[in-house]
Amino acid sequence: MHDKHWSEGVAQKAIKYSAKLSYAEATEALQELAQIEISANSVWRLTQEWGEALKNVEEKETEQANARIEQPVPGQAAVRSEPRMGAAMDGSMIYIRGEEWKELKCGCFFEVEMATTLDAETKEAVELGHATDTSYISHLGGPEPFGRKLWAEAIRRRWHAAADTQVVADGAAWIWNLVADYLYDAHQVVDWYHATEH
Repeated sequence: MHDKHWSEGVAQKAIKYSAKLSYAEATEALQELAQIEISANSVWRLTQEWGEALKNVEEKETEQANARIEQPVPGQAAVRSEPRMGAAMDGSMIYIRGEEWKELKCGCFFEVEMATTLDAETKEAVELGHATDTSYISHLGGPEPFGRKLWAEAIRRRWHAAADTQVVADGAAWIWNLVADYLYDAHQVVDWYHATEH
């Protein structure tokens, strides 16, 4: 089957499936679910092209956000009208073929909404905070580039306009250093799992 120019809709489907399946399995899924005849090589090429374009957009947004790091003005109260927000981040070791184990730094931003929830132990209805509208960032490498991405997402999510902010993480120094640099006015909380270890 020869390669050709695929529509944006086909490209989006191919990329979506290839994020969850192998290229060959994505090809099968597209044929079975959407009657789209596309080769595994075409799926691979589309993910490479669109991935590179997305990377360029992300780098540009990160550069623009980091060109205007806002520091608080002494004596001036910030106007905070957005919903409560939270952030979390951590590092995870992943194996990369030919490169051995490396740390992938991951983070997320979310709105905090209170909802009535059934307590598993007492069986009583209690008001608990729930994360909604979650967005993610990641970086394979050091904390400095990850921090730049963190700030870009904070700007996009209007972090500093939130009525209340909280960062939950483990006790890793690199995380709290980034929080001090970029999310300095947030409540800082060590997650329950790591807190109970001490």
